[in-house]
Amino acid sequence: AAAAAVWQTRRTRWQAEQVEAADALRARLGSLLPLPRTFFRVKPAGGKGDGLFATNGIDAGTFLFDYEGERLSASEMESRYPGNPGGDYVISAGVGAGFIDAVTPDRRNLARYMNHDGKAPNCRC
Repeated sequence: AAAAAVWQTRRTRWQAEQVEAADALRARLGSLLPLPRTFFRVKPAGGKGDGLFATNGIDAGTFLFDYEGERLSASEMESRYPGNPGGDYVISAGVGAGFIDAVTPDRRNLARYMNHDGKAPNCRC
């Protein structure tokens, strides 16, 4: 039990150092850098599959990270997801810019879990 407590203390200290380092770097570079993964946790989202949850406070307007995935044209998206426009993890890359599909494991990141239910968005793409 003592070893577990020591490990937890070291982990907590390390996470705090990561947050401080990211904050200091962001202060120097503006908000161009993505937040560290330690700011987020993927966990079940009330019967909706997995969702992304913040583990630290995040100021409004903070850049979180890019939405990563495979680029698709409108026709590719429609043929890949017939009857389910956009699939579950596809977002528009902007008017006329196509779509980003975050299903493929080697091309996705945590962003695919943001606003999973789409009913109460708290973030903009």
